[in-house]
Amino acid sequence: MTSHGFPPSLAGYFNWAAFRTTALNLSAERLSNCSKIGIDVYALELAKHLCNHYPILESRKQSLVTSVESSIDPDVDIDRKLDLRDDVYCLLKVINELASSGSGLAFLCICNVLGNHYTSQSMEKIFEELVKEAGVPEDLVPTEEAWQSLYPLFNSFQGPPMFTALVEKYTALGNEEPWASARPEIRHMGALSIVSAFMAMWHLARGKQPWIIALAGMDAGWKAAVAEWLFGLKIELRGSFQEERLCGERLIYTNCLSGEKTQMVIRFNPPGVPVDGEAIADMPLEVRNESTK
Repeated sequence: MTSHGFPPSLAGYFNWAAFRTTALNLSAERLSNCSKIGIDVYALELAKHLCNHYPILESRKQSLVTSVESSIDPDVDIDRKLDLRDDVYCLLKVINELASSGSGLAFLCICNVLGNHYTSQSMEKIFEELVKEAGVPEDLVPTEEAWQSLYPLFNSFQGPPMFTALVEKYTALGNEEPWASARPEIRHMGALSIVSAFMAMWHLARGKQPWIIALAGMDAGWKAAVAEWLFGLKIELRGSFQEERLCGERLIYTNCLSGEKTQMVIRFNPPGVPVDGEAIADMPLEVRNESTK
């Protein structure tokens, strides 16, 4: 299996023998539509399988179903079909079919929040890291070209307005924090940090862990929005780098009501995930800017 040189944290949650027998049990229409627009069907099925691991709020999945249903009617008339390029129509059909299954919706939801902030190239790296953390056997790992074939799907979802507003709000709060200008350089997270964050949210949402502190650099606002909006976690967003205590004294934002316990404390400190006392080398990902959104 692929790895970083230490045991993958998600390996025990997947049955790869079962996946082998079901991965390509697909409809002829799905195969045809994917083939027409160059999407690697196996890479897509693996991505769905990985994303289905996460306990995403059902309300978020259902709102996505509504959004997808409004974008294309399966019984669209011939005039509508003629108005669309064939590749665009096939892509819409693939998305529509993805939205009809739980694993497909999980994939679209993850693409929704990742695509809001990260480029397609960064999303490719995140899925490659998910593969490593899930302990996918070597013969099941998609090629680089196979992951890149999913770019049309990665680019189709860039977060609903409500999620985008949360990201912008929390990021702005961090930038306005009094100590922000005095911080050392805080970089974006890398692919491993993103996957580790999703894993932490999985533990919290399923009650496997009571609380956790996450250091998220420039991406703290995005991570806070994901934790709250996608997983329904109780969060605290904190600065500043100069605070002495690990949790910090300055609270920037919380969605906890009186008496509710915080599950995830997210800080604008430089990201890093310690393993046996050593920080993992983690290359910062490229994020979207105004010209790429």
